[in-house]
Amino acid sequence: MVEELSALIIMNHVLASDSKFNEIMYFGPVKRYQVLYGDILGRLPARFKMSVIKKFMRVPKQVSQTVERMLALRDIFAHVSTLDYNQRLNLGYKGHNILSEEGFALYVQDSGDAKAFLIKHSRVLEPPTDRSSLSRVRQHSHEI
Repeated sequence: MVEELSALIIMNHVLASDSKFNEIMYFGPVKRYQVLYGDILGRLPARFKMSVIKKFMRVPKQVSQTVERMLALRDIFAHVSTLDYNQRLNLGYKGHNILSEEGFALYVQDSGDAKAFLIKHSRVLEPPTDRSSLSRVRQHSHEI
């Protein structure tokens, strides 16, 4: 989810002046948007996406650190088939083992704050600004 939302934030910034993108947002089979999202942003590592976002937007330090911790934990879980006793130190989150109740509760709280920030700035919950359909509705309402 972090990677996808980061990619959408970058798309919003890069395509901010594109009226067609602002009309349809993420809905519609426009090939250049699909290429940007899937073939370009989809191939960038998550850490690089966050560093790109920081170039045009202020990301709170707590969010940035939480995303970095989330990605580090994801890397650990993605690349081990069993949790080795020797790797228990790598499973730390803010001084607690991520597998403990306290560690996991901290992770859930922090990740919720980070996801809320990313969702807000990705604009995924905002409707498209379809100016053409709005003008058609206004025009139609004046005809009636």
